[in-house]
Amino acid sequence: MTPAMNILAYFVAINMLTLLLFWWDKRCEVLYRRRIPERSLLMCVALGGALGAWRAMKSYHHKVHEKSFRRKIWVIVVLQLLFIGLFSYIAVNPDFLTDLPETLRLSGKPS
Repeated sequence: MTPAMNILAYFVAINMLTLLLFWWDKRCEVLYRRRIPERSLLMCVALGGALGAWRAMKSYHHKVHEKSFRRKIWVIVVLQLLFIGLFSYIAVNPDFLTDLPETLRLSGKPS
């Protein structure tokens, strides 16, 4: 398998796992059983399962009224997008990392 196929397979798997964990947590809520910790759900989102979490929240109406939880998911998504953007920029401009010390100098004089 190519690296792109591996990445795609990973994202499909983590999103399916996240969707299933949200479903199970909702089921436990309805049946008054022990719930999945919020930290575990957010960890799955942080590992790439944001689409699965979003789909589960819409499908099962799970955690949609908890503003703090939704805010945490959005913070994770924004950080992931920034990371992807930075990684993409570095991939297109490989000299960025070697030129970085020059751009961070505060004085106009070379050292």
